[in-house]
Amino acid sequence: MTALSSLASQVPGAAGPIQPLQIEAIRRKPGRGLMVVAREWCETRTDAGRSSERWHITVSEASLLRRGVGATLDAALDALERAGTDDTEVGLDAAILHFPDDPGLPTLAAAVSVPRGGPVWHALESAVDAVDGERGWRLAAATATAVRHKPGSRCVIAYRLRLRDIGSPDERLLTVFGKLLAEPGQATALDSVLRRLSTARSLRDAWSIPVPAGVVDALGLVLSGDAAP
Repeated sequence: MTALSSLASQVPGAAGPIQPLQIEAIRRKPGRGLMVVAREWCETRTDAGRSSERWHITVSEASLLRRGVGATLDAALDALERAGTDDTEVGLDAAILHFPDDPGLPTLAAAVSVPRGGPVWHALESAVDAVDGERGWRLAAATATAVRHKPGSRCVIAYRLRLRDIGSPDERLLTVFGKLLAEPGQATALDSVLRRLSTARSLRDAWSIPVPAGVVDALGLVLSGDAAP
C-alpha cells in the first residue's frame, strides 16, 4: 500500500526508498485504537528467498474519534490511507515503528539476533536439552522470527533450530519459543510459574503446559518448548 509506505518513509533514519508494504495483520480494538503490521519486501535475496522488513503502525483511538472514524475498521483504514497521501494536516496521530526498533522493549533487537556464541545462542544450547530430551544433539544454526509483537509490552519469538548429531552427519529441526517482556523480573517470574506448573501432575494431565527452558535475565527473555502433550 503506497499510503503505508509514505507513512513509513517519514520515520527518522529510514534508509533508502520504502518499497510498497504488504499488510500482514490488522488489529482494531474499540477504545484502544488501530494497529497495522505491514511487511516491506526487499530485493536483497537470502537463502530463504527475498528478505523483508516489518513495520508496526499504530493509530490512537482519540485520533480516530476526532476524525469521526468511530469503530469501523474500513473507515479507520481509509483515514490511514489519507494520512499517508495527503499533504495537509489530517489530525491523525500515527506511531510508526520499524521492527525491531521498540523504545518500550529496548532488548528486542538483541533477542532476535542469534550470533554464534552470543547470550541467546548459549541460552538456546541449554534449551535444547530441556525441550528435546534426546542427548547427543548440538545446536548448529538458529534463526529468530517474531510471532506476535505488542510494541512496548512484549514479543513472542520462534527460534527455529537446526540440530546436528554429534556422532553422525544427521540433522533435524526443533522450535523453541521465547517471550520477551518489558518489565524487569517478569521473565524470571514467568519461568518460575512454568516450572511449578510442570511439576504438578494433575495440571499436566488436564492442560497442555509449555516446557520451561530457561531465562536470559539480561534481556528479559524466557524460553520454553511447545506445549507438552
